[in-house]
Parts: sequence; C-alpha cells; structure tokens
Amino acid sequence: MKDITNNPRLLLAILIIISCFVLFFDLGGRGFQNKDYLRFAETAREMMYTGDYVVPHYVGKIYLAKPPLLMWSIALSSQFSGAITPFTARIPSALCALLSIITVFLFGKHLYKNPMAGLWAGLILLSNYMFFLYSRTVKTDMMLATFIFTAIYAFYMGYTSDAQKRRLYFVLFYVSIALAILTKGPLGFIIPILIVLIYLVYKKELLFFKQMYWVMGFGILGLIVGPWVILMCQRIGLDTVINNAFSESVVRYSTEEYGHKQPFYFFIPELIKGFLPYSIFFPATFVYLFSKKIVRNGGDRWWLSIWFVTVFILMSISRCKSARYILPLYPALALMIGGMWTSLSGTGEKNVYMNKWIRYTLAIALVIILILSIGFPVYTFTHYTELFPVGVGIGVIFTAGILGRFFVKRFQNYNVSFFIIIAFFTITALVYMKELSSYNYRHSPGLDLANKVSQYVKKDELYYYEVPDECLSPMNFYMNRLIPEIKNKNNLSSIFLSDNAVYCIVGKKAYDEKNNFHKVPHTLIQNIRYKDIDLVLIANRPVTDQTEW
Repeated sequence: MKDITNNPRLLLAILIIISCFVLFFDLGGRGFQNKDYLRFAETAREMMYTGDYVVPHYVGKIYLAKPPLLMWSIALSSQFSGAITPFTARIPSALCALLSIITVFLFGKHLYKNPMAGLWAGLILLSNYMFFLYSRTVKTDMMLATFIFTAIYAFYMGYTSDAQKRRLYFVLFYVSIALAILTKGPLGFIIPILIVLIYLVYKKELLFFKQMYWVMGFGILGLIVGPWVILMCQRIGLDTVINNAFSESVVRYSTEEYGHKQPFYFFIPELIKGFLPYSIFFPATFVYLFSKKIVRNGGDRWWLSIWFVTVFILMSISRCKSARYILPLYPALALMIGGMWTSLSGTGEKNVYMNKWIRYTLAIALVIILILSIGFPVYTFTHYTELFPVGVGIGVIFTAGILGRFFVKRFQNYNVSFFIIIAFFTITALVYMKELSSYNYRHSPGLDLANKVSQYVKKDELYYYEVPDECLSPMNFYMNRLIPEIKNKNNLSSIFLSDNAVYCIVGKKAYDEKNNFHKVPHTLIQNIRYKDIDLVLIANRPVTDQTEW
C-alpha cells in the first residue's frame, strides 16, 4: 500500500473533512442558555432589525463593549435563513476554528518540514477541550485567537521567506491584525506585535523591523478599521470612542472593575484542564524542546516558546482573567506536541531518553485514570466535571495504543497506525461533542420567558419598566421585537390611557414598592420568574382570553 503520510494535499483534505464533521455536526443543538452568548446574537439581530450596522445596540441601548466584527459575521451568516438561530450564530466561531486548524497544518508542515507534523498539530488543536468548546460558542474569543494566530503565522512565513513572497505574507499579517482589532480592540494588535518584537530581540535582528512594510501595514489597517471608526465618531463622538477604547483595554486589563478577579497562577490549572487530554504530555514536551539529550527534526522551538510564554505572562499579569483569554497560545502547544510526535516517529532509536519520558507520562496518567475510575472527584471551575476524566481516559488509552507503533513497534504498516490515530482524534472530539451537546443545553430559560409573555402578547404594544437587560434580551430575541422602555410616571400614564391594547413587563420589586402603578388603571396578568428574577406582566385592560381581547 502506498504511504499516504507524505502526501500533504491528501492529509490536509482528511484533516478538513474530519474538522468540518466535528465542528459543524449538531452545531445548533445548544440553546442560548448563557447570557453572553445571547448578548452577541441579540446585538446582531438588532443590527438586522434596525438596519444600523455602524453603532451596535443591545436591548435598544448603544453597545460598545466589543467592536462589531462578530456581530457583523453573525448577521451575514443569518441572511440566508432570514433569522438568527443557534446554528447561524455559531457559524463564525466554527469557521474561525476551521481556519485555525488549516493554518496550524500549514505552519506545522513548514516548521518541521513534514506534513505529518501539521496533521498531528491540527488534530490536537481540534480535539482538545477548550478549543473545541469555544469553536461552538457565540463569543469573540475564538475569532480573536484565530486572527492573532494567522498574524503570527503570516509574520513567521514572511520572516523565513524570500523577498518575493515576503510582501504577500505581510499583507496577510496586517489584514489579520486589522480583523483582530475589529474583533476585540487593541489587544489584536498588541499581542502579535509584542511576540514579534521579543523574538527579533532574541534573534538580534531588530533591523528586520524595517522590512515589515509598515507604510503598507498602516494603510491596510486604515482601510479595514478606519471606515467603521470614522462613522462611529460621527455618530457618537470622538471622545466617546476614545474613552470606550481606553476603558475596554487599559481599565479592563489593569483593574478588577470588570470582574474575573483571579490569582496570578490562575492559568496554570486552567491550561492543564483546558488542553486535556494532551496536557498529560506537557512534561515530555518540555523535555523534548530543551533537553540536550534529544534529537529534534526541524522546528523553531524558540519561536514557539516565545509565542507561548508571551501570551501566558501577558494574560497572567492582567487583573481581569478568564480561561478563554489564553486561547491564542493553544496553536503553539499543538505545534509543540505535534512536532514532538512526528520527530520521535523518525528518530525513535536515537531518542531512548525521550521514549522513557513518554512511557512514564502514560504510566502516571493511567494511574490517575484508575484513581478517578473508583470514585475520586475531579475539582474544576467549570460545569463539566464528568467530562475531564472521560477525556483523559480516552486520551490515555488510545494514545498508548497509537504511540505503540513508535515505541513498541507493534504496527509494522505505517498506514495502519495512521488510520488508528485518525480514529483516536475523531472519537476524542466526538466525546466532547456529545457531552457539550447533551449537558442541559437544549433547554433555554430565555425561550421559556419569551413564550410565557407571548401567550398574551401577540402583535400588541409591549413595554418594560425597571427590568434587567438579562431579561429583556431573550424577550427581544425570541419575540423578534425591540421592547421600548417606560422611563417615568408621565410616560406610564400616557401609554396606559391609550385606546390600544398595551402590555408592560415590570420588575416585581418596582411594581410592589412604587405607587406609579397604583395610580394607573391596569390588570395584573401573570407573575413570572426568570432564573432568580421576579417579574410581572400587566395590561391596560382586563384579559378575557389568552389569544385575543
């Protein structure tokens, strides 16, 4: 049988097929149970509803917490269906994850001069827990990580290419940075530039900065980011734009004003959990990268190390921490481990020292799995405690069999090993898919709230008074409307004295404690509880039937 491991096009095609299946299968199976997911979906819906794609709005109010690229992407992916659904809202994140996987394949092939390194890195990236989780969510983190990664890839390719190809790679470099800025602000520029600067300092090649086509780069940034910034300044004012950018970058990074307060070492356990099941190879990977006893085939270990350490330290210094903030370093880890596996497969007899590290790693991991299997709990900050022992167990069992070809040499035919490895990565990702899709995600409290209100309110006028945005967003989203606010007593009186049928959703505390409603003729329709928030639905006349007046 012909050895397919030296066919980069075929390997890339296999990787893309597996990735598309894993990333897009049942992508819309989860509801918008998380308020952050619904926030971006609702902001995109309001863009489509109002036709205003310049100034984002959330529950009718200007929303400046994030630039609009994710919301634009959600609106674009929803044009064919005419409505935003859990599936269409997740398409941008899934596509960005697919782009990262393809890029990591190309990067691995270039770094290690072997397409198998790219395949392993791509499969590792696809099937680790945190990357897979955020490839199927409605958040900016996967999109930001992807554009930062493509910028890092484009720089390195430009740095190692001849002058003829360099310009093209730097076009990609600056386009990626511009899209990262439109995703989450200045961080999309700071991270890749800082990595590049530290690497060039280490290489003592700071003069390469002159070859980075800065004039062209600022022109690209101006063309991509500039139009939106100019239109925003015209609409809401230059001071507002500057103050918001400062607040969302400097203030968020350097203070605890936005929450997410965590200790400096927070990302160490989060990285171990997030990169399961492959985090069991962290010690062996460190030995592979830096031990003088190891024979390495290709790879720029200092580029990967500087990339990893820079992101890790930069995020650790921040006063605002979340496990998803270190997603931009995940491709670096995938390339490290993928390169290690590929290098060892070609130098197995020369790397006896490394083989011992791998065997010890697997033995320790198997002991941990044995302990977990007899009932010891896994401590985790996430909601998926049952997922981690399953992921580690499958990872260890299959990896032990797969790497047997390298270290025990039981598989004489490389293609047999290849297909077993493909099965391992696919099964690991499918386990994650099953767990994430079935973990109480098809139930949406927000949809229940909207349905309760919709029992009475059809196309009638509906208002709100002192209701949290957390409650408003699902009603707006699932009822496909923008509920206006009643701001004062006079406004309340004029609305409720209308000849038309009028409803109002009110915070129960405000309804009970304020006299405004006692002075206005109305009917209490229903008490509603949304999560831990009590609401009441009232109308300006009695309701005799739930479907019509």
